[in-house]
Amino acid sequence: MSSSNAHHVVVKKVWTPWGEWGACSVPCGGGGQRRYRTCMTKTIYAHRSGTINKCIGSSYRKRRCNTQCCPVDGMWSQWSQWTKVEDVNSYRKKIIRSRSCSYPHPSCGGRYCDGKSKESKLIPHGTMPYVG
Repeated sequence: MSSSNAHHVVVKKVWTPWGEWGACSVPCGGGGQRRYRTCMTKTIYAHRSGTINKCIGSSYRKRRCNTQCCPVDGMWSQWSQWTKVEDVNSYRKKIIRSRSCSYPHPSCGGRYCDGKSKESKLIPHGTMPYVG
């Protein structure tokens, strides 16, 4: 066998295929995930001997995931003070108070507040809780 056809052992470092993407770090609001590969030693036969001592490139990749906004459920503000709306007759008056679903406002598919935003009642003139 001539020396040009002789086979030599070559030790080479090569990357394995990329693994699957890992779980996202958060369910919403923008997280990260990674996937990995491993640098391994491979022995091959070639016309020249030699060694390739390292894999070129990174052992991991990263990307953003679950970038959609997180749902925020609405919550009620405090009730306002009772306010006189009208005199019903000479003995009673109607008072109201209100609140808003704005602490915080629902967003990104979050639920609106349960319950009523206004209350009213009839009370005798000259009695509390009317203020103002």
